[in-house]
Amino acid sequence: MISRNAKNAMPATEETVAAFPDGNVRAARYLAVAAFALLNTLYLIACVQRTAIPGAFFDELQRDLGLRASQVTRLSSVFLYCYASLQVFAGMLIDRFGGKRTGAAGGTLIGAGLVLFATAHTAGILYLARVVAAIGQTFLYLCVVRISRDLFSPRRFGTLIGIASAIGFLGSALGTMPAQRLSQAVGWRALFVAVGCASLLSSAALALALPGLRERGGAHRAVSWGALRSLFNERGRFCFIAHQFFSYPAYFILQAVLGQKFIQDYLGRPAPEAATFTLLLTLGSALFTVVSAPLMGRMGNRRKPLAYIGNGILVLIPAAMMLGIRFSAPSPFFLGCFFLVAAAELNAVPFASLLAEITDPRTIAFTAAIRNSFPFLGAGIVGAICGRILDAHAPAGAAPGAAAFPPEAYLWILFVMIVFALIGLAMTVFIPETRGQVIWNGDRERCVRGSHDC
Repeated sequence: MISRNAKNAMPATEETVAAFPDGNVRAARYLAVAAFALLNTLYLIACVQRTAIPGAFFDELQRDLGLRASQVTRLSSVFLYCYASLQVFAGMLIDRFGGKRTGAAGGTLIGAGLVLFATAHTAGILYLARVVAAIGQTFLYLCVVRISRDLFSPRRFGTLIGIASAIGFLGSALGTMPAQRLSQAVGWRALFVAVGCASLLSSAALALALPGLRERGGAHRAVSWGALRSLFNERGRFCFIAHQFFSYPAYFILQAVLGQKFIQDYLGRPAPEAATFTLLLTLGSALFTVVSAPLMGRMGNRRKPLAYIGNGILVLIPAAMMLGIRFSAPSPFFLGCFFLVAAAELNAVPFASLLAEITDPRTIAFTAAIRNSFPFLGAGIVGAICGRILDAHAPAGAAPGAAAFPPEAYLWILFVMIVFALIGLAMTVFIPETRGQVIWNGDRERCVRGSHDC
């Protein structure tokens, strides 16, 4: 509970809305910043391991453990299935217990999962390790959102989420070529033990070093089946919630599952050089995310033009890569494709804005959790399909980890990605255009501008 003195002191600074330990405004500010920094450290580690496994270590996992291609891609699918299915549950726990405690628990599970993964010698233990890490990852982004809302002034919320997004992209970038280079020096097992220990230490610091931090509670609408049904009772809202189930896999498969393996097999590049392609994709994603906000402003504050561009790119670039394979395009062509697929992130800011504009503000965290589950569920399913395709095209008699899959396998994988992305692009048509206006009004919707797009 916030004391009377704390409530009176709050308007004087408006820098933080955290409960003040002993009425000390400066201490409250330091604790809030420390909690935000520690949670983002855990989020960075989470993004490193999500991107690095299995993409940066596809061959090593096949070679060292004798796995088939479908078993390696299943590491990603199992992780994503768990992550997607637990989003709503994680959101409810975070609302109940706050971001600090649930964030520390999530970071502990990620650390334990990474250490278990690094010491595994069977496929079953690898899958168990990914399940443990996935449960931990489920909490972290939502914890950052909750901490940003509860411990700081509302006017700083957008800036703090932008910082967290940049940190997430940095973690994804570290999970590509830098992780591959480090593994060559120390081995992939030692690398993941070190990353797991860093997560455990950060979690301990968050849980034990900030005993005076108390989070401000908020009035939350009870999550019910009625609230869940309200997310899908209009075609436009359903398409907004679900379209990334189809669109996101084309991006994620190239970034974190098969992008590096494709470059190694098709272009014959060594693993560290191939990882440069996925690093470029990740850095490009950060760049396009940053420029999407000013671009949206120049387009009359419209959300849908960048949504069309981002989703259209996820159709066009895999199609271009198919043509490149058919006509034996050189390496620079595919390097350019990997950079341009990052332009799909132009829709990140528009869709983040739409989340607050077309959903009930009383259940925005619940809606975010539901929406966040769809892209990763889709990526898990497409990843499993890709693994089956690779198994069907595996060279006869090749040793695990030494097999270079033929171009035909990647043509089928790119075709599957295009089909899914086309469905996502079609669903974008039905998402409402808000022009920055909140179109949710009580228990019903209305478009304040009367546009046919609404």
